[in-house]
Amino acid sequence: MPRESSRLIRPSKILDAEKFFIIASEGEVTERKYFNQLSDSDIFNKEGKIEVCHIQRPSGDGNPIALRTQIREIKRDVNYRSSDELWIIMDVDNWQHLLEKHGYTFDSFIEACETEDGAKVLVSNPCFEMWLILHLRKLSELTDEQKEKLLLNEKEDGKPYAKRLLAEITPGNRGYSGKPKASIFIPHVYEAIVNAKEIAVSGDKYPKSLGSDVYKIVERLVKKQE
Repeated sequence: MPRESSRLIRPSKILDAEKFFIIASEGEVTERKYFNQLSDSDIFNKEGKIEVCHIQRPSGDGNPIALRTQIREIKRDVNYRSSDELWIIMDVDNWQHLLEKHGYTFDSFIEACETEDGAKVLVSNPCFEMWLILHLRKLSELTDEQKEKLLLNEKEDGKPYAKRLLAEITPGNRGYSGKPKASIFIPHVYEAIVNAKEIAVSGDKYPKSLGSDVYKIVERLVKKQE
């Protein structure tokens, strides 16, 4: 039977979906655009419907437990079923200080989200743009200076280094506006998965250095390579 409508605004055509891949991120533009483009691409495996939701980082030094509250609200709003998957995307840049201030580590927070809230957490270090960079470069192809600056990700004229680096390496001198273009990134999705796996450390719940776990959900969403 169709799922009942919820207070989440979503196209009615997907309410009957047998399976949802629910991706919740703090970024309202970049992540949504990327996953919507992936959903529209030929490499999407169509094993379920992708629904991108927005989560809010607690303002100031607010308690990060508010994120776990949002997780539960999202599950209620989409009439979450056991066949669905909920993935939370977090950046080290935005969350590390807040977690530490309230006595959490990424490890302990991820454990709580997964075991108590049924949500899988994906962390990019330093930010989501690290995942996009891996579409265009292996980490080993970056200079030591680039890697050092990327890990610090300091702002210059209001723009973090990760975005400035992405603008530099985007082919065709097109720059990077924060809105990833399908023609640039989608053709390199499989390369990004390989590049991310190469630098992932077995046993770590999240990248302690440069890296991104976003490959884990993307790998679930794309067709197997022949």
